[in-house]
Amino acid sequence: MIAGGLGRRGLLQGALATTASMALIDPRPADARTHPLDPANSGDIALIYRKLAFSMSDEPGYWWLKGRRYGLVDAELTPLWDMHIGIFFKTRNVSDAGQFDVTSVSISFYTDIDNGEFITNVKNPFTGKMVAVNYFPPKAETVRFDNAGRMDSGAGPGGLVSSGTIGPAWIEGDQVWVQGDHILRRDASTGVSRIRVNDMTTYFGGKRDVADKSVKSAPAGQTFSDINTWPSWLEMGAQPGSYYSRVFGHKVASYERMPQRFRQLMLSQHPNIANDPPKFLEG
Repeated sequence: MIAGGLGRRGLLQGALATTASMALIDPRPADARTHPLDPANSGDIALIYRKLAFSMSDEPGYWWLKGRRYGLVDAELTPLWDMHIGIFFKTRNVSDAGQFDVTSVSISFYTDIDNGEFITNVKNPFTGKMVAVNYFPPKAETVRFDNAGRMDSGAGPGGLVSSGTIGPAWIEGDQVWVQGDHILRRDASTGVSRIRVNDMTTYFGGKRDVADKSVKSAPAGQTFSDINTWPSWLEMGAQPGSYYSRVFGHKVASYERMPQRFRQLMLSQHPNIANDPPKFLEG
């Protein structure tokens, strides 16, 4: 006799009840609930990217990013300020062929490395000049993706040429990683300066979440670096070198789960957006 008076019949009834309740939760066979992931397949790479970076549904999502901006001159890094970044996004299916749109807004704040205060003016350590920090006004933009990446074509405003790629992807054990890079180019000509922006992101998360068809937006983190030409507002002139950042972050399901410091800065600088982020995405 099993302790507590539970006999073989009781155990069998309990097992049957548990099996029945699991079937009620999701009656589909296991192979119908999951997608076998092949990191060598372009369609699977795109799926991994979308579920880690964004979502399969049209519910709004949020990324928070933290990091530090540097000046890179002659292979020496000079810390400039800390970065607090928020990205709000929504996705929309476009076609059965895997195309989808992402409407997003990215908002950045810079703070003093020593005291954490929000900065609007900063002393350029390379020139000694005080310069005004140029914060771009928040603007929701929509970009279309397919299995290869973002579908930019031709020159945009100011002669900027934009391109983006998805992949490669890797699976190790129960974890999955995928790259998603974005490049901006403009060659110097009369009246305009040369621009190079190299945004390099690696997203990562659990293989089970990405493979599970019922999970629309997989929990994910990211590491990000960029190597760019100097921004004009920094007034670097002919100073050689690069504008470099090192950033990490995490995707969250609600604005309330964004870091407290970012939300404080949003309330002080963009209260209209902070009070209703999804509405801002809708335009």
